[in-house]
Amino acid sequence: MRNSKKTSLDLNQLQHLLRDKGAFSLKEVEHGVLETDGKITILKKHAYDTPTNQSLNIKPTTVPLPLLLVLDGEISPKNIETVGLSEKWLLEEITRQGTPDPKDILFAEWTEADGLYIQLHSKMQQS
Repeated sequence: MRNSKKTSLDLNQLQHLLRDKGAFSLKEVEHGVLETDGKITILKKHAYDTPTNQSLNIKPTTVPLPLLLVLDGEISPKNIETVGLSEKWLLEEITRQGTPDPKDILFAEWTEADGLYIQLHSKMQQS
């Protein structure tokens, strides 16, 4: 608070900066640094910090990068080839999932673990 008076930062502004960093109460913060650009960097108290996979002893796994097979109704032959599939397979799969025309698809992405995920234009417009 001593430093915040020097920089004309009031308590409401400080709370706003803390909320931006995921701390909704001053009691959650162990250390805070007011940076020269006016932003704040915080270190949360242990009880309020988000646990990491390492702290929970969760073994690392590979996170696959999804590949877009359809973007805004346009099929990407290169990406289909990259994942080792065929355009015939893609057309059959989107029909099986209830979308007979690729032009109705905003995007369709593929991951090995999850398969094909399709987001239609109409669902985006309804949201």
